[in-house]
Amino acid sequence: MLKIYNSLDEQVKKILANPIFIERGFLDTKPTMIQGVKFSENKERFADWFVHYKDYEHYQKFYDTNLYPVESIEDKERQKLEATIKKQQKNDVFTLLMIKKIFNDLFNQDFEANLYEMYQSKEERENNQLIAKETQNRNLNFIWNKPIAIDLFDGKVKIDEVKLKDVGSFRKYENDKRVQTFIKYHPEIQWIPYLPNTWEGINLPVNVIERQIDRYEKVRSEELLKEVQAIEKYIYEQVNDKTELLQNGNQNFKNYLVNGLLKQIQGIDVSNFKFINQQKFETINVKDLDNEASALEQKVYILINIRNQFSHNQFPKSTFYQFCQKILLIEEDELFADYYLRLFKLLKNELLD
Repeated sequence: MLKIYNSLDEQVKKILANPIFIERGFLDTKPTMIQGVKFSENKERFADWFVHYKDYEHYQKFYDTNLYPVESIEDKERQKLEATIKKQQKNDVFTLLMIKKIFNDLFNQDFEANLYEMYQSKEERENNQLIAKETQNRNLNFIWNKPIAIDLFDGKVKIDEVKLKDVGSFRKYENDKRVQTFIKYHPEIQWIPYLPNTWEGINLPVNVIERQIDRYEKVRSEELLKEVQAIEKYIYEQVNDKTELLQNGNQNFKNYLVNGLLKQIQGIDVSNFKFINQQKFETINVKDLDNEASALEQKVYILINIRNQFSHNQFPKSTFYQFCQKILLIEEDELFADYYLRLFKLLKNELLD
């Protein structure tokens, strides 16, 4: 009789097509049962996950048979019911652990809650609603309304009370490259995410993340990039050799300033530019530029870098910001976007004069 052997790949697919049953706790070297050993006196000998479940006490109130007594039933049925309840309690405990793990992975923030907070009786819900109405505080009927404290950027931003459901709205700042950048401009500053509704001051503070971002968006889209377009238009209309404005066939702002404005329109020798002409722009060291470049080359570099960073929806790095302070100091109540706009206009006018 002819026997046909399947290929290795086919055999693997056939095996994987069948369900695989993994024994509970197969990765744990500690057991959940030891003959003749009392759990309460030897917890360290048992599996950690098993100890966590056995020690957990903060269950939802509907598991409390004193509050919610079980109807009179036969002992056999009662035992079956109690076993079902214990199994569900175990599922709840480990579901909560998974929730905490996912929450921490997403938001880098501990999920401070217990199972008993997941359920409230009708009386408790009505009482919470009454308290919220009388005090104008949040309604604590739902776990996602629970207030927790969070801090961002290693404590540079601290918020005492944030609803669990809103944590992501604040954690997003840690992933915003613009915030990551400007929060380093002044390491000593303590920031707040938004201006509270209770703010009564005449002058608005600058250490408000939302104010900085909102103003950045407005300056970027409505003012600074239009300044860039205006100077490019002026240069394009004045130069004779427009090919010198290109780089790899594309319009290039650095070439507009160096080859167009300075070289063609103003007749300045730009061959001695040590950094802009000889290095890739993103590799230029600001400290070296500060020590070795001419004042003219520094001004051109600043204009180009501000334009490039805003074009890419970013803030310039902290080292650049500190370098710019030697040319123009930021004012006490000035937002960063307004500062860069003012600096850009100043240096643009100096080059055009």
